[in-house]
Amino acid sequence: MNNYLVYKYTTWSGNTRDAVEKRYFWFAKPDNFNDPFDSNMEILNSFKDSKKIFNRKFLGNQTLLEVVKKNTKGFGILCLTKPTLSGSIGKNGYDNLHFWSHYASSYQGIAIGFEQSSIENYYSEKIMCKASLLKVNYLEDPVNIDDYDFIVSNTD
Repeated sequence: MNNYLVYKYTTWSGNTRDAVEKRYFWFAKPDNFNDPFDSNMEILNSFKDSKKIFNRKFLGNQTLLEVVKKNTKGFGILCLTKPTLSGSIGKNGYDNLHFWSHYASSYQGIAIGFEQSSIENYYSEKIMCKASLLKVNYLEDPVNIDDYDFIVSNTD
């Protein structure tokens, strides 16, 4: 099990103060993300190739788009960062210039460090199964949706 620090960059506000005092995390819904394309099913479904996949019947009379939207309506995401490779900006985790500018009110907010194992253990107990922090890979090029057409049957 990993036991290193992960960092939360955020603005300093009444909500942040409340979260720190009461020891909880805010899990943001995709509608609140700063990137309007991130996890936005309507935008993803607006592309010709993705329409072929998401508008097919998936379960009974529902399309894959309807199933995904229904099943992700209540989820939230906790964004944390860990130290990057040695020599990179942010190698210490708490001094990542990109995150300070983007998520911490243009260098006016805060960054708080947490032990990864403590977060995983806490949420594993809460949901009564193994919880893990997962890595997000940011790609230089968009994913070709045609490569994933095996997700849905090709029959209409």
